[in-house]
Amino acid sequence: MEMKNLKWEDVEAFLKEDLKKCSYIQTYGTIGSVNIQHDIDLIITKKPEATIEDFFKEIHEHFDRLNDHLVSTFGKKVVKFSRLSHQEEVLHIGNYEEGDIALHVMNHISLPQLKDYWDSCLERTQRIEDILKKEYKLFLGKIDMIFSEQFSKPGRYDYLFTYMNELDRINSNYPSEIYLKSMNKLFEYAQKRIGDTSIRLAKNKEEVRDCFYDLARKLDNLIKIKEN
Repeated sequence: MEMKNLKWEDVEAFLKEDLKKCSYIQTYGTIGSVNIQHDIDLIITKKPEATIEDFFKEIHEHFDRLNDHLVSTFGKKVVKFSRLSHQEEVLHIGNYEEGDIALHVMNHISLPQLKDYWDSCLERTQRIEDILKKEYKLFLGKIDMIFSEQFSKPGRYDYLFTYMNELDRINSNYPSEIYLKSMNKLFEYAQKRIGDTSIRLAKNKEEVRDCFYDLARKLDNLIKIKEN
C-alpha cells in the first residue's frame, strides 16, 4: 500500500482530535516553529487536581496513538525527547530517520516548576510568562490556566517530577536493552530520593511502564502526606 506524504497539518489534526479523549491535561500546545523536518516543541501542563500517575499515563497513551497512526498511514514513527540537550542522543538511539516526527515534549505540573525548567534556557532579561503569552499556540485549554492561583503554587517535590520527565524514554523508540537500563537508573535513583528502601526495577521491557507508574504513584502519595 502506498503511504501518504506526511505534513504538519496531518499531525496537528490528529493531535487536536485525540486530545478530546484526554482528561488530565490542562493545557497543550506548540511553541516556536512547527517544522516537521526539524522537531516539534510541545508544552503540556497537568490539571492541578490530577495525579502525576494519571497525567503520565495519559500522555504516553496519547503518543502511542499518534505513533500507531503515523506508522499505519505514513510509514513514519514518533521519537520523543524531553530536553534539548538530550535531543541528538535520543534521536540516535531511537533510530530517528528522515520523515519521522521528533517531539520535544515539555511536561509541567506547576508554574514554579515550569519557570525552573525554562530559566536555564533564557536570557536574564527574558520572562517565560511573556514568551508563553506571545508564542504558546494552544490546542487545549486557555493561557490563563497556567497563571491561576492553584497552578501557581510551588510543590515541594516538583524537582522529582522534572527528573522523572527528563529521564522518561517511553515513546522514544529505544532498543529493549538500552531502554531497560536507562529506565532502571531512573527508578533506582528516584526511589532512593523519596526514601523508598524496597527498590523496584523492571525485569524486562514490558515491566517498564508499570514501574514508571508505580514510581509516579509513590510520588503522588508522598505529596499527599508531606504537603497536605
